[in-house]
Amino acid sequence: MIMNKEEAKEKLRRAESDLRQAEIVMEMHENGVREIKEDIEKLKAIINKKDSWRSVRVSDSWEELYEEKALLMADMMHFAYVRNEGWVPNWGDDEQDKYGLSISNNREIYSISYCVHNCFLFGIAVKSGEIAREMLTEFGGRIKEIYNKQY
Repeated sequence: MIMNKEEAKEKLRRAESDLRQAEIVMEMHENGVREIKEDIEKLKAIINKKDSWRSVRVSDSWEELYEEKALLMADMMHFAYVRNEGWVPNWGDDEQDKYGLSISNNREIYSISYCVHNCFLFGIAVKSGEIAREMLTEFGGRIKEIYNKQY
């Protein structure tokens, strides 16, 4: 079938109109796809958010520091257990002398003889100033090296 100019013009006008409508629909779909992708990224961010300290993954150097601190605490607890010979501090008794190691101004380690509450490093108390000084001699270097490191 042969078209005349008027029929061709009408058919062209409809084709151009259909094309504009198709482009509008395609743009709407593209916008919808983009919004869905953005929503997916937001949901992934919520799922992967490090809001729980239980699920945080840390570097190997942090793990090493954790192990060093845990070993230091364990060694100090064992030292106190042996040197205290069964003595256990009574934190409800303000009159009982308790000795231990504390840090002053985040720099200087020193032993103190009395504390109303447990303010000693790792909460470790010993029964005498002499034992606290031994503990300082034994562990002071390690404490200075790692105790105040955060990560």
